[in-house]
Amino acid sequence: MKETDYYINLNIFNSFITGHLKAGSPEEAAKVLDILRSKNLSPNSETYFRYAEHYAEVGDIENVMKYVHEAEADNVPMSQTLLLNLYQVMINSGHGNNAENLLNHIMKIGLFNSATIQKSCQLISEGFNDAAFELYMKMPKAEEGRLTYHSGSFLLKTMIINDQSAEEIISMADKIQEVHPKSLAHQNSLLYSYRENKIDLALQLVELMHAKNHPIRPVYIVPAICNYRNNNNITGVYKAVKMLIDKTSGQDKEEQLLHCCYPALLALKQTKEDILSAFKGDDKLWNTVFFCSDIMNSGYTQALNNAKTKEDMLWLPSILEHTLNRAKQNFLATELESSASVLSLISQLPEANKEGMRLLAGDLLFYLIMKKDWISTETFTQLLTDKNLKVNNGFQNMSSYADMPVSLKEKLIRISARRDFKVRPDQRAQDEAVIDRVMKGDLPSRQPNKTDPSLAKPNFMKLLSSLNDSFRKKDLDSLKQGHRELQANGFIMKASYFNSYLLKLVQLGDSETAFSLFQELRAKGDDGMLDKSVVLSLGAALIKTGNVEGTLNILKALSEGKFSCEEKFSNVDSVKTILIEAPSIKDAETLHEAIIKHKAVETSEVQKVHQFYVSRILMLSDDDEVVRYLMRLHERYHVFPSGEKILKRFIEKKDVDRLKRVMDVGLHVFGNNYLHHLLAFSFLQSGLANKAAVIFQTPGLKLNERLILDKCQYYIKMRKVDWLSELVNITRTLPISRTQMLKHLAQGYIATQDLTKATSVIRTFLDDFIEPPKNLVRDIVRLYQNANQELPEILKPYEQVEKKQPRSEVNQSSTDEKTDDIKII
Repeated sequence: MKETDYYINLNIFNSFITGHLKAGSPEEAAKVLDILRSKNLSPNSETYFRYAEHYAEVGDIENVMKYVHEAEADNVPMSQTLLLNLYQVMINSGHGNNAENLLNHIMKIGLFNSATIQKSCQLISEGFNDAAFELYMKMPKAEEGRLTYHSGSFLLKTMIINDQSAEEIISMADKIQEVHPKSLAHQNSLLYSYRENKIDLALQLVELMHAKNHPIRPVYIVPAICNYRNNNNITGVYKAVKMLIDKTSGQDKEEQLLHCCYPALLALKQTKEDILSAFKGDDKLWNTVFFCSDIMNSGYTQALNNAKTKEDMLWLPSILEHTLNRAKQNFLATELESSASVLSLISQLPEANKEGMRLLAGDLLFYLIMKKDWISTETFTQLLTDKNLKVNNGFQNMSSYADMPVSLKEKLIRISARRDFKVRPDQRAQDEAVIDRVMKGDLPSRQPNKTDPSLAKPNFMKLLSSLNDSFRKKDLDSLKQGHRELQANGFIMKASYFNSYLLKLVQLGDSETAFSLFQELRAKGDDGMLDKSVVLSLGAALIKTGNVEGTLNILKALSEGKFSCEEKFSNVDSVKTILIEAPSIKDAETLHEAIIKHKAVETSEVQKVHQFYVSRILMLSDDDEVVRYLMRLHERYHVFPSGEKILKRFIEKKDVDRLKRVMDVGLHVFGNNYLHHLLAFSFLQSGLANKAAVIFQTPGLKLNERLILDKCQYYIKMRKVDWLSELVNITRTLPISRTQMLKHLAQGYIATQDLTKATSVIRTFLDDFIEPPKNLVRDIVRLYQNANQELPEILKPYEQVEKKQPRSEVNQSSTDEKTDDIKII
């Protein structure tokens, strides 16, 4: 080949290495490296991988790691994909026990989840469940990583798709649950079984979960019942219903029997006799379900005719209450006597309690009162009285209904029983007298307290009213004076009011006084009345005044104190202020570490904290410091926050060396594919759209359409329509939805009120033979109409479509559709 002057590239030498190794000549394969270098060629990662792969097949982990380290020393480290391939080779060749060192090495350099998940799923499909789980265990578990997968659901899904047994799936779920108790592994296995339409497998999983003492909820079985019903599988429905009855408990079970199981059996033409015959021993339960179903669908009278005796039914208050509430709207007014008889029958059921019965009767009675149907109300009240039934609602205040008959008011008060306790005869007589006076409206007026003025207590209400006025007027001096007066008189503020006072001091700029009150409260051990968000707001105010030490004390107190925490409030804004307002880069670093250490924010928001910190670094540091602090942050937290800002900085400065260093960090965190997208966006935002286009066209790059569309939304939100336009032009020849990209571009022009360019996008739709979305065209037409501008010719056909149907008809049709949807549900 040398004599014929053929060009020999690196791939040919790599093939020589593989050939020698397969022929059993590792010595000859080792010599290829020397020959390669003599040709002024440098080995690449694939070269070293050929050697390592051979030794992985024979389980020689020492030589595997030798070539892995040699590749790193030669500045051509193997990618995560190649390392994972080595792991797979060792597993397939039966040497998984020797792969621990390789796994630990992969963990040290970092894993990006797309490759790891793919490799785990491959191992599952090949039957190596334990090896796949070991790989899952080595994945980074940083809480703040948005690419982190904790649930391990991809392992379970792959096992289900590959038809593995229920025992193997539950075994894997047990392992995942042990490592991550909040992963819901068993529920996920059921979810994917139902999604893959493997109903029998799902029921087997439920059986195994029950055998392992996992609590079984009815919703784990209901999808199986629905599937069997839709496929007319009577045997399957009976099996699933039997499992629901035997393995679940609670009111959810009773409600599902009434609303799901019984209707499913009726849909399959099963009679009550068939059901009772199939579920022997559960007669009382099913008789109660039949009774409740009859009440809801046929009314009280029909339910009484079909009802069994009180000894043949159960007291199930949850479905009884729901049933009566559903039936009252359709049947109560016309079947008053039957409804009272139903209540009487329910009150005689075994284990029926008075409190529950009063609630049931009170609900029906209150429904009639709210309709102000006094005749029906009085009739129903008399029926309850005749059947010795009382209600648990307090009707003493029913005198507020001016048009209610007096006789009805008296009956309501007589049947109202708020508590079960014994009343002395003299107390009963007093109560009867009070009732009469209430009915007559004869109430005594309150007399003023004529005590000695010197013994009178301070008028706290007046002081609090004055303090409220100071709040509204934002009068700092009056606010502090009012608080001092309250303190002097021994008044203790409620926690919510004190937090408002502290926050108002911060907002009015007196953070020092607020900090003094905070320290005083901490010294007393009363920090439990302080809210965490208010405390962080105080820390943000202190940092604005340069009091870094005070802010650090507050952050430290977060982990030591017992502050309350309102879940609806986020502390991110205060933390952002603390970091962005840090006087120096050293202060920012100290504050960043304190925020993370003392858990000032929720785990899901830690990534934002890193972003604020990096933003401050970019403001205060030179290029060398930016790289140094970024490397330190990556080593400690394995993150690459604000990646686009960092990349954009070095792109605009044309600093290739530093750009490569930060790209290496991004590669370890995000992987090759995601990093290339960030790099393309950074070039685009730096005005180098042509470079961004080259990156998107990189061979082997898997375009992430969702990421690109999310970036379009971000550009619209930030009104960066120029960037959006460039991105749309770049993706014109790429496998990205042209319709979605043009739609986003038009929305960007609509957001900036640029109607001319928005119309040009519609023209582009038509030129590309794409029908523009109707909602998009309608929005543009309305903008022209609101601006009283003449519609361009291209939009006039759409204006005629808009005028064709009056708005009132459109509203009516949408209402009809909504009503139909509700009926279907």
